[in-house]
Amino acid sequence: MMAGRTRDDRARQAILRRAAHVAPQDGLEGPSIGRLAADLGVSKSWPA
Repeated sequence: MMAGRTRDDRARQAILRRAAHVAPQDGLEGPSIGRLAADLGVSKSWPA
């Protein structure tokens, strides 16, 4: 189970890094879940 938690933590970190990158450019409305998922090449339900 620890491997899953590590993967989820990495996913969250990737999402947060991308949101932090997008927000200064596009304002706080910029980093939507759909946009972040598209930018990262994942589905909006990832990680569930």
